[in-house]
Amino acid sequence: MPKKSIAEIRKQEIIEHFYAVIISEGFENASMGKVAKRMEVHSSLLIHYYSNKEEMILALIDFMVERYEQTYLPLLAETGSSEERIQLVLDSLFSATWDELTDSSCFYSIYPLLLFKESVKGKFQELYHKFSTVLMDEISLAIQAGVIPPKDPLLTARVLITMLEGANFYGNILDDAEQNQQLLAALKQEAQHMLNR
Repeated sequence: MPKKSIAEIRKQEIIEHFYAVIISEGFENASMGKVAKRMEVHSSLLIHYYSNKEEMILALIDFMVERYEQTYLPLLAETGSSEERIQLVLDSLFSATWDELTDSSCFYSIYPLLLFKESVKGKFQELYHKFSTVLMDEISLAIQAGVIPPKDPLLTARVLITMLEGANFYGNILDDAEQNQQLLAALKQEAQHMLNR
């Protein structure tokens, strides 16, 4: 794996601090000045790498995607049979650790921007395209191996994503860990039934 350049390292560091500022102070209160203060650097350093907050938001979405990819893609690569892989997908999607990998307050504070900013909408489309592609590939492999009956992989992936996003959103409203676990378990069971139909 090639070494990261100084610029790549610095940009990632800025985004990690931006993420921390959003978590601690909320999206509306996050600014380049506050990120610079947290990093103990001058604001001009941030402007050297990101000309405005919108550029930082786009990079932050990439940062959150990478957290999922670095956590779950290696697990899939290490898992052998198609049956084990599709079970790992369901176990991962409908677990508390999936939603905990990135801070919900950060994700959901950025999400509404896709309704107003085409660049943010495009970045979210890219995120969900990557996600659905991984799911489609696993569903297709499971179909080819005879683990699940034939079905439309893209539609099935989209249904799984919709179930997951609904669970994550509603889980934040429930604000009760035990009820959230019950909900995730029920949704995982429904997802298994859907795959096996």
